[in-house]
Amino acid sequence: MNRSEFWELIDKTRLASGGDSNKQAELLVAELSKLSEPEILDYQETLDDLQDEAYIADLWAIGSIMDGLGFSDDAFTDFRAWLIGQGKDVFEKALTNPESLIDYVEPGQKIVAEILLYVAQEAYELNTGKSAETMPRTRAFKPRPELKGTLPEDEDSMLKRFPKAKEKFWDWWQNNQDKLFLT
Repeated sequence: MNRSEFWELIDKTRLASGGDSNKQAELLVAELSKLSEPEILDYQETLDDLQDEAYIADLWAIGSIMDGLGFSDDAFTDFRAWLIGQGKDVFEKALTNPESLIDYVEPGQKIVAEILLYVAQEAYELNTGKSAETMPRTRAFKPRPELKGTLPEDEDSMLKRFPKAKEKFWDWWQNNQDKLFLT
């Protein structure tokens, strides 16, 4: 599976899921489990590469503002999975202009999708009958990339860097701290 095929699969399942990450994960598992073992491994490799490409301080800051609570390292990983799940156009635009995400997300919308990180493992199990623990990992010993850019030193600096995101999300969260994610 090459990168174009990866994105076609992401777009197909995103559209069919109506934007529901759990449903998208189910659809991805169903599609991937029909493929060969090497193709499933290629899918995982592409996902890992895209996660690395999105390891960008400004994306971390934008996600933290959009989330309203700030992101831990794990939450940022789950945010990047969600971002990949939004498709190639949204992903690539966000890499160069993180604040572009404000056009695709509403306040309170769930922007993390840990479940999308594990679809290849589940498909591998269905396809091969083996445990996901036996799935070959070409990246098992690859270190995490360096974070691209610098995280703002404090909340005020972060909010000043992204005024549109502050206005749309941060201010909303400050007035709705008792709300759970809407979707």
